Amino acid sequence: MALSALPFPRYFAYETFLWTHRALAVLMMCSLWRYDGLSGGMKLFLLVGLSAYVLTSCCRLARLIYHNYSFRGGWSRCSVFARTRDLSAVEVRINLARPVHARSGQYVFLWLPGVSLSAFVQFHPFSIAWWHNDVDGKTRELSLLVKPQHGLTAHLATHANSQRKLLAAVDGPYGKPINTSAYGTILLFASDMGIAGVMAVAKESMSMRHQWKSSTRRVYLIWQVNNRGSLCSLLGVIKKSRSAYATAAP
Repeated sequence: MALSALPFPRYFAYETFLWTHRALAVLMMCSLWRYDGLSGGMKLFLLVGLSAYVLTSCCRLARLIYHNYSFRGGWSRCSVFARTRDLSAVEVRINLARPVHARSGQYVFLWLPGVSLSAFVQFHPFSIAWWHNDVDGKTRELSLLVKPQHGLTAHLATHANSQRKLLAAVDGPYGKPINTSAYGTILLFASDMGIAGVMAVAKESMSMRHQWKSSTRRVYLIWQVNNRGSLCSLLGVIKKSRSAYATAAP
């Protein structure tokens, strides 16, 4: 369990160590329950903890189903688009069954059971890159920028530009929103795929400016990329998102 808490193993095998951590926690509770020296009061504490975990898990499952399914539109779906020639960046565009209220600095947990067999039990966290609102001002489409590496993200790259609508479920958004309305000038830094985290800040700042709800006058973005091809491809996506104006240099 101590090994699974280290950042290095979690970076390369997030889901493996997550489920290993849960399995070890269950094994520890079973071992304590069967321990002869454990008093009745301590067993009661174990039951209370287990009941609380089951209750919160059921509530989260009910919330997940409610926000990702509607009788009119069915389940939430997503499409995967390649944003660089070498598939070093893909965009996951999610069409939500029910609207959400997305803010800059937030993230979601994404479930994609149709990507691979192992993805059926995986919930991956991703930062919200940008979003699109309908005429009522409700967010019904989220976009995530993903850098394929191992596991689920590698399987995502195989579905890029396939025109296939994948079954998806979004848990969130979570995280404290970043409020920049009090600042006249905003300076943003990003490196490679870190642009996914700062684009939402730029989008919301510009949107609030156009609605006269912010003091922001200028937004500067300093973005370092690995190659010119990735820069040109991702700049095209940013322009389509209608999030901000940017000037970039190699």
